[in-house]
Amino acid sequence: MSKATLTALVAVIVFFALTLPVAYASPQANLSEIRHEIGRLCSELESLKHVSLNEVIEKLNSVLETLNTCGNQCSQETLVEAKAKLNNIRALIEELKVKDEELGRLELIRNAATISATVVLAALAYFLGPKTFSYLWFKARRKFRVKLASKKSGNKGARWWFLDSEVVAVIAAVVIVALAFSIAYTLRGDVAEPFSALGLLGPEGKIGNYPEKVHVGEPVKLHIFIQNYEGKPVYYRTLVKVGENTTLVNETTPANLEPIKTFDIILNHGENVTLPLTLVFNEPLGNVKLIIELWYYDAEKETFVYSGRWNHLYFKVVEESA
Repeated sequence: MSKATLTALVAVIVFFALTLPVAYASPQANLSEIRHEIGRLCSELESLKHVSLNEVIEKLNSVLETLNTCGNQCSQETLVEAKAKLNNIRALIEELKVKDEELGRLELIRNAATISATVVLAALAYFLGPKTFSYLWFKARRKFRVKLASKKSGNKGARWWFLDSEVVAVIAAVVIVALAFSIAYTLRGDVAEPFSALGLLGPEGKIGNYPEKVHVGEPVKLHIFIQNYEGKPVYYRTLVKVGENTTLVNETTPANLEPIKTFDIILNHGENVTLPLTLVFNEPLGNVKLIIELWYYDAEKETFVYSGRWNHLYFKVVEESA
């Protein structure tokens, strides 16, 4: 083997030795792991009480919209891009955590100052209120004539409640307690009765005008309504299933069917969304039961959990000539 040939062989070996590890180490992304990461990021938003979450939720929903479009057929390029966006969103959440902590301290100081000022004002009202009012009242009426009550009548004269120190003390105490409860409720931030709402709406996005008979190949247009009143951001998953009239589904048991469509979306507390749903049946199925189920991501279990909310609609799928 000549020296030139040996040199060329070594060069080829070195080339492959340098390029193969790079190709092997190229970033990979998994659809399931990306969805779990979205769920984890959403759960981290629950602790942020003093900053706006609109930007983060909008970015997360942008990723979910891409995943909803491609479903299980997402390309590796799309998944890698989604993973990169989630890394940027995580960095944004970390910034919001710092800002939220600062705003939380400021709110605590402000509430403490409010309570302190109220206590001081109440004390001043208790000790100085009656005397101050008496002084101002008599000064404004110093030229008035004073008529003394007769001792025989037993009338000792009117006694105003705002000159009674005991009454003033009770009022001040009530104000302080009410203010303390108000601030405590604000700091707690819990919703008395958290719930999620799910609705199946007609073609115009309103209740009513539901189809009773659908022809094969004819688009069925409906809408899915979701509302979040859980007191925190929630990562929802809506499953669309097609079953028979006897298919079991209730508040504890989801339908034992594979979904034909899946919609993922994150809603902040107080938000709602109406999602368009279009279905096309390629064969006659007779009487069908269209089922819409609402699930949510549980960060502790790292999986989606059935919320117990569902809607269903009965109709027939028949041949066009029927």
